[in-house]
Amino acid sequence: MIAIHIILTSLICLSVETNTTENDENKFQKLCLDQEFCDDCLQAHKSCEWCYQEDFHDRRCNIAFSKCDPNKIERNSQKSMSIGKNEQFSVIPEQASAEQMREIIQIKPQSVDLTLRKGEAVTFNFTYKPASNYPLDLYYLGDLSASMEHNLEILKTLGNNLKTSLTDLTKNYKLAYGSFMDKTDMPFYFTDPESLNNPCYSLLKKCEKGYLFRHRLNFTDNTNKFSEVVNNSTITANVDDLDGALDAILQILVCGKKIGWSSFSRKIIILPTDSLLHTAGDGKLVGAVLKPTEKCMLDETGNHAEPLKYDYPSLEQITMLMQQKKVNIIFAVKDGPKFKYYESLSKSLLTDHSFVTKLDPNSGNILQVIEEGYYNFAEQVNFYINTTNHPNIKVEFEADCENKGRFNRTSSCYGIKDKPVNFRVTLTLEKHPEYSERGQMDTLFVEEKNIAERLEVSISYAGICKCVNKSKVEHCENGEIDGCGDCICKQGWKGKNCTEECDETTVSCRKLENGKYSQLCSENGVCECGKCICKDSYYQGKYCEFECPLHKNQICGGPAQGECIEGKCICESGYVGETCSCSLSTIDCTFDGTVCSNRGTCECNRCKCQEGFFGNYCESNRENNNTICETYDSPVEDYVVGKNITDNNAEENHSRIKIFEQKDLKESNCGEICSTVIFDGSSRCEVNFCYYAYNESIYLPIVKKCFMTAGFMGTIGGALIALFTFFAGIAIILMVKWKRDRADRLEYERLIKEQGNFRGENPFYKSPVTIYLNPMRGREQNN
Repeated sequence: MIAIHIILTSLICLSVETNTTENDENKFQKLCLDQEFCDDCLQAHKSCEWCYQEDFHDRRCNIAFSKCDPNKIERNSQKSMSIGKNEQFSVIPEQASAEQMREIIQIKPQSVDLTLRKGEAVTFNFTYKPASNYPLDLYYLGDLSASMEHNLEILKTLGNNLKTSLTDLTKNYKLAYGSFMDKTDMPFYFTDPESLNNPCYSLLKKCEKGYLFRHRLNFTDNTNKFSEVVNNSTITANVDDLDGALDAILQILVCGKKIGWSSFSRKIIILPTDSLLHTAGDGKLVGAVLKPTEKCMLDETGNHAEPLKYDYPSLEQITMLMQQKKVNIIFAVKDGPKFKYYESLSKSLLTDHSFVTKLDPNSGNILQVIEEGYYNFAEQVNFYINTTNHPNIKVEFEADCENKGRFNRTSSCYGIKDKPVNFRVTLTLEKHPEYSERGQMDTLFVEEKNIAERLEVSISYAGICKCVNKSKVEHCENGEIDGCGDCICKQGWKGKNCTEECDETTVSCRKLENGKYSQLCSENGVCECGKCICKDSYYQGKYCEFECPLHKNQICGGPAQGECIEGKCICESGYVGETCSCSLSTIDCTFDGTVCSNRGTCECNRCKCQEGFFGNYCESNRENNNTICETYDSPVEDYVVGKNITDNNAEENHSRIKIFEQKDLKESNCGEICSTVIFDGSSRCEVNFCYYAYNESIYLPIVKKCFMTAGFMGTIGGALIALFTFFAGIAIILMVKWKRDRADRLEYERLIKEQGNFRGENPFYKSPVTIYLNPMRGREQNN
């Protein structure tokens, strides 16, 4: 009986399973049959396939075909994951070369290949292991204000202690050094002659002349050279308690090549300070109104070339650049109350990119600060995938930070020291991307936030038909026609019909020098049929071995300025320089016939001003005097008041001047802004204007706001008050009269109403007669 029961149960289960499978298959088949286009067919379900046979007259989307030519079926692909490059972790030598630094491996595998289907998640794992002796680039940014003098003196005495301390962190380190103060104009600096030359004049001390930022030493592994430069630096001073550190940080970030940042290193800026930060908008107080550019502004001496032209950078701009350049910063704050300011800044904006610690009042713990900050960054890891250009891909990270086999949803781990950490990444395709080419692949990168370590993720997409546009090749002499009707050539042949010979060897794509072959196409291109196809237009040569200089993203500044031959620019007439970027013209230096206002020289069609002057034409000085503004105040006033103006041009004297109104001077092509106040009878006009020269004419776009003057407003106001008083008096008299008439009327109406209710006897009347009854008299009558 038991055996029979088991057999019956098995038959029932098999029947149910068979019915379920058949029902699922029927459901999927119906899903396929409903599709009318190839892409929709393959994306509907992983079992659907498409028949593109021309004489096929049935439903082209199905699970299985009985009549379609097997060679004319677009097969579906499934989600998948495969590991590509998977080399072992690096062991970094104590003195690593530049080539060895480029090949450091801390993440394994280094590449994976994924095929994504819409709505189906694909997961892959990777391991991160921090390498010992990983290169460190440490930029020491000195606050050389008078209040930080102790810090400078301590730094000068470090000597071999600094070398020993850094060697304990990593054997591969480099140091750079720079210092900052503030913009050298009121209200941040005293501008009297004594204070300009000696900012410590009021402190009865002698110190260095003020500056905004001065880069003093490029990255070097020579600590003796670092100590020498530090010993030669002295303090300076400014007026307020805020400094220009953000300007200094901006230059350190954007001048990477000039100051020597390594491509593969942990990059840290250390900033010991006791001051707060000037931020965007503060620069307007000294006339610095332009938004800071992200171009290197250091001159040949290492000083900021335009300290009074550009505003301070915003914290947002600094944060974005630190993320982009993968640079961290250590704030070592000397002042206790200001520690909270930097701590709040670190938590709100510079998360994962900054570390805040306290600096002793005498700065004696500076080496401890460097060590503490270094390990804060070195013992954390934080991965991300930038999907800005791939918004249809959802990414989720998991990590086993404690290496116990338990994954939590996070992309960050802390306190990892030198142990390996396992991560898991899940990618889900939410919508197929739009493509110009069939079968196009995408590449994403799993990147570490603070160092140049990444894993390459190559992505292809299931559900994209390859045979939508069939070529219908008639013959294929040296190859075979594939399922899409294309000619697949045999080795050594190319072309639509495989009729062109092709050299498949790669030797001809490698340059032979000193008995050694170079990398394939110098790693700047791909080898096709024995010839190098350079990947970018600025690579040239048989082996793509020449890199043409760029200026403003154009080779040699563009065809009008120069031509690149074997990696060097041959400049056109009127241009010189390595990138043909230096124009010999003086047109952009000349305003109204004068070159650089006779206060500077024109170099590369830009004014290089004498000390104390600035502006596009050296027209401004530190006392906020602008000669061009002063010159054109008069024609602007004539235009505003309508004097001697015809078609926006002043007659005779100002015939070359073009004045026109704009809503906003930001729309103009000029930089400096002039301001003036113009009175015209009953009105007062506040006018802002700027200037530029073109085709021998002077253009003055203006923005004006006009108001009635106080005197005119007083006259009108007095008249209005008199009129108001007169009419208010009349209104009050009429109101009092109306109120009295209304009271009399109501009293009269009440009297009439009372008279109507009177019935001949006054209800308030009381008779003076009182009647008394004799009680005895009634008793006698009763007896």
